[in-house]
Amino acid sequence: MEARRAVCSALTLCALLLIGCGEDDDPRSPGVGSPGVAGTSMGSAQSLDGSWVITSDPENRNCGPLNALFETVTVMTIVQAGNDFNFTMVDNCGTSIPGGTGSIDPGGTVRFGTEANRSLTSTCRVLLSEDWTGFAQIPTDEFNGSNVLSIVNSHQPGQDDCGQSVPCTVSGSFIAERCPRSGCNVTCTP
Repeated sequence: MEARRAVCSALTLCALLLIGCGEDDDPRSPGVGSPGVAGTSMGSAQSLDGSWVITSDPENRNCGPLNALFETVTVMTIVQAGNDFNFTMVDNCGTSIPGGTGSIDPGGTVRFGTEANRSLTSTCRVLLSEDWTGFAQIPTDEFNGSNVLSIVNSHQPGQDDCGQSVPCTVSGSFIAERCPRSGCNVTCTP
């Protein structure tokens, strides 16, 4: 009987201790050090770390033969630190194309971009800049939005004969899907 009373007393004490705990002690309450909270007023965004297949659909093409510079399938690899990230890219055949930088805010808005000079002929060198804006939902296995490729002359002497279509833009929509652990599945279409 004494053993039962001791166990009951111990259980009662434990229950009272648990009831007396405030919300601040609840590990599910948001706070500094809690999962997903960086301790800043902006909060922390979900992770985009890893590889993604980006499929773009050009909708507005104003660049004549230079429309072909708008990549429709790429593999992007993201290395994220906080809300900011760097990324590398390859086309669907594995050829490196310019990477860049980006960010994701705690609400899920994703922005990233690239910029690079590219020689098209011995007399034509262009500056390509592409900007993507999208939204990621939780869990972050996919994000989508719109992208715009801008093409302008590089303005380098002897290399600005790129035809009448420059400057111009190609814009469209995109969807990014996280690659499985087994790797990204894309088909090379040269």
